[in-house]
Amino acid sequence: MKKANILQALKFKRLTVKGNHVVRDASTAIGAIRFSNKHAFDVRLQRNANRKEESDIIINDIIEILKAKKVNEVYSYYDSTGGISTYQYRLVNGYKGSFKIKSFSKVYFPLICDECIFKGTKQCREMFYGVRAQHNQMRLCIDRHDDKVLYSFHDVLNNKNGIVNDLKKQYHVL
Repeated sequence: MKKANILQALKFKRLTVKGNHVVRDASTAIGAIRFSNKHAFDVRLQRNANRKEESDIIINDIIEILKAKKVNEVYSYYDSTGGISTYQYRLVNGYKGSFKIKSFSKVYFPLICDECIFKGTKQCREMFYGVRAQHNQMRLCIDRHDDKVLYSFHDVLNNKNGIVNDLKKQYHVL
């Protein structure tokens, strides 16, 4: 279903499509890398928030398996992306490809994080990552399930509770 959604989104030329793949095993991650390269969109490998150390080992295995070389590294200071490293590889059959590895920085969104009991604990796996579309709602936290982190699309589009204004401030958008 995710592949079908990505292929559908790629049909809309004015959309920038990027894929995030949470690393759980090397073969599935390499499959995601090859799928993204075949269809010409960026894929970013991300550590599994529940198994960070294990993910790091798997990511290093992927780099070694593909004999990938780091070609670029960008650090961010304004959002949850701590940095993105771009890797390129070439297979023996001449096939070339690339992938990115995303790391997170500690960014908290005042609207939901300031009074959160998870803030600064192991239960806070991603800090504030961004807005997710999920089950016809906008979700602002992967770890919580209360009304303060779940909004209908209608409420977001109508800036209920100033959510859009707060997001613009968080991401330095005027």
